[in-house]
Formats: sequence, C-alpha cells, structure tokens
Amino acid sequence: MIFRVLKIYFYFLSQNIKKEMIYRTNFLMFFIFDILGTMTVVIFFKIIFNENKFIAGWDFESTLILIGTVGLIKELSFLTFREGFGMLGHLIPKGRFDLVLTKPFPSQLLVAFEDITIVESFGEGLLGLGLIIYGVVNSNTEIAVLNILLFLLFAACSYILYYSFTLMINSGAFWVNRTQGFHSLVSHFLDMALYPRDILRGFGKIIFTFIIPVSIVATVPAQALMGDLRIELAIILFLVTIAFFILANFVWRRGIRRYESASS
Repeated sequence: MIFRVLKIYFYFLSQNIKKEMIYRTNFLMFFIFDILGTMTVVIFFKIIFNENKFIAGWDFESTLILIGTVGLIKELSFLTFREGFGMLGHLIPKGRFDLVLTKPFPSQLLVAFEDITIVESFGEGLLGLGLIIYGVVNSNTEIAVLNILLFLLFAACSYILYYSFTLMINSGAFWVNRTQGFHSLVSHFLDMALYPRDILRGFGKIIFTFIIPVSIVATVPAQALMGDLRIELAIILFLVTIAFFILANFVWRRGIRRYESASS
C-alpha cells in the first residue's frame, strides 16, 4: 500500500513539475518573492532584537530556527496536500468530487495529491533550511545528535497537525458553498506560528495551543533542536496532533456521507 501511494504521489509530482516548468519566469518570480517575504520577517525580528537581546527567553538565533521551521513545514505542505485540500471548495459544489470517489485510491490522498506544487513556497523552504543551519551554528548551544532527532520527530508531528487542521477546515466545503474564508484561515495558520509561544499570556495561550494550535507548531521543534525542550509542551504537541488527526478524519467521513453527487 505504501509503495502504491508513493508511486501515485510521484506521478502527480512529476506531472505538476512539468506543467510548472513551462512557465519558468513564474517559478523565478515566486522564488524571489518567497525569499523577500521571509527576509522581511528576519529583518523585523533583527530590529526588535537590536533593542532587546532576549524576548520571552528567545534570542535572535533561536528565533531564526523558529522561522526556518515554519518555512520547511510550509514547503512540505505545498508538496503534499495544501493546494489539493484547498480545491475542495471547487470540487464539491460543482459535483466534480464524483470522479474522486470513483477512483480505486484513497479519496483523501487523491484530493491532497491532485494539486501539489513545488513553486509555491520553494524559496521559503530553502531559505528556511538555511536559517535553521545559521541559527544552530551561531548559537551558544552545543547541538547533539539527539537534538536533531527530536527536532525531526516534532517537526513531523507539526506537519501532521497542520495536515489535520487543513483537512478539517477545508472539509467544511461539504456543508458550506463559499469557502474563501476557510482557505484564508489555513493560509494564515503558519504565519502566526512565526512568533514564539512564550510571548502569549492568559486565555490567548490556551486558544492558540488547544483550539487553533498554532503556537506549538514551530515552537516545540525549535526548542527541541536548541536543547531547551519542555516535556509538558512535547506531550501537548503529541496529544493535540492525535486529537486533530482523529477529528479531521471524522469530519472528512461525515462530509463524504453528506455529499450528494452530481447525478443524484
């Protein structure tokens, strides 16, 4: 099953790369704007840290790792599911979801792979990797192999959490025809993850940890890499990821049951 999924995925990826390479100028422009957008965020934080060496326990180097983690997760999402799930708002009202249900392949993955793209956020992902390396090299912390492994583990959890959140929100298209607001919420989810969780206080910390779990997406992997991981946050990330994955698939299945085909 795994090999079949990978085979289908790489087929969609190769087809989309061929399509995107037709417009190479478009690829270059997306790449440049991604770099400029990320560098704007870096400069913003650099200005802040010029005035304050630490903000809620975070220095400039650890914040760069945070920004880089967001960039990597965002690029992985475009390479696997983000645009595909975003198309649900077009597939369902027009009855085109019928074609998905008739294919001998898991419908959720088929929707996810349908519109994967390497163009969107490629520059942000590449620069994100560079920011993580720069932050690690210039930090005062000695990074062990265990830190790297923990970073990869929690980054994978954050990726699954974002996948689940995106699936759950876009599955609202089974009930609501106009889904522009859903796509906007998904788009801004990772933008909010650029800020460390420790700057939040009170009720806001609860909301952005358990209801809209944006505050733990990049914070936990970054802390793991810097050797400053708090065990309670690691547990929260695991539990929230599992909860959102179960909830997202529940909403997806209920949506499919509710769906009325174009022929009905």
